[in-house]
Amino acid sequence: MDDSASPGRIVVTGPRERPTPPEAQWWVERLEARVVSRGRFSLQELVREHGAWGALVLTAERATFHVPDSGVEYFYHPAMARRRARNLSKGMGDPMVDAMGLRPGDRVLDCTLGRGTDAIIASLVVGLEGRVVGIESVRILAALTEDGLQSFDTGIAEINEAMRRIEVVYANNAEYLARAEASSYDVVYFDPLFDRPVEASSAMVPLRALANKQPLTPAVMRLARRVAKRCVVVKQRCYSPLWQELQPEELFRGRHSSIEYGRFAPV
Repeated sequence: MDDSASPGRIVVTGPRERPTPPEAQWWVERLEARVVSRGRFSLQELVREHGAWGALVLTAERATFHVPDSGVEYFYHPAMARRRARNLSKGMGDPMVDAMGLRPGDRVLDCTLGRGTDAIIASLVVGLEGRVVGIESVRILAALTEDGLQSFDTGIAEINEAMRRIEVVYANNAEYLARAEASSYDVVYFDPLFDRPVEASSAMVPLRALANKQPLTPAVMRLARRVAKRCVVVKQRCYSPLWQELQPEELFRGRHSSIEYGRFAPV
């Protein structure tokens, strides 16, 4: 699904028969969208009436993006971040952190931000002296994640603070990497969509529907390895066909996990 597009293809509205919230202007600027009154329209009628492909509905609880014609309904949630943070605090480790060799003060560039779960863990580890930048190439996902990272309350102050420190950039990762200085980040990270989805993960269904589906290519990896000072790390399913193409130097995985992290040296 592509929102790259042009202004006006997303509309922003409040709940039915209530005023649109004042923060709608932030979304209008981020999405190049329009604010419209919902009135008695269904969301499907609303987007068709305004020639849009989706509608962002703002309520006191959250912002939810709808694509009525395909049944997509997506809102921000940090997914497994809290559980992974708890494992780290108990000394149980994290294979992504191990693959990155992550430590306080590191600079991390997440080139496939999505909902930002991995970036949250990275931010937690690198701490106040470090830096985590997340690139997201789908405009609506970039805006929802930026808002979520700044406002979602996990109930744990340390995780909330780590979320607030993440810098979100709406951009094409190849273009961003081409402009970045050599060795400007300690770690460059990719979590491209898996060739086969994890069927048990129902939360991934709407994210997968909206996400950029372009594969990670050797050309983009070359750019990433120039920008990385320590390593590039790529997340995939075990035995991914991508490993044959990219040839990681080392693979990391958790116990009983079907996920692997490939580590690549800089160039």
